[in-house]
Amino acid sequence: MIEYKNETERLTAIAIIQEGMTRDFWKLITEALIDSKEYIQKQQDEAVMLEVPALEYKIRNEVYIAKKQFIDNLLETPTNLIQHLSVPESDSRNFDPYSE
Repeated sequence: MIEYKNETERLTAIAIIQEGMTRDFWKLITEALIDSKEYIQKQQDEAVMLEVPALEYKIRNEVYIAKKQFIDNLLETPTNLIQHLSVPESDSRNFDPYSE
């Protein structure tokens, strides 16, 4: 985990993340992730899904839900980092998007 030598470094890291969230780079990433999520939703809503056996439908549906949750977690990564850095003594140091 990132260790900061002093309060100034920690506050600088927060400011960098906040600034980065307002830049075109993050906006492009966000747009791409949202487009991916919409594509997954279209796959989930396809008529083909109604034609598959019940078990396969359930499995596919769970996979689509997991993919969308993963994208949501990615979209929240900067906010999660800022929250963590705002409370440096926090025990929550896990930024793994697969964890809950």
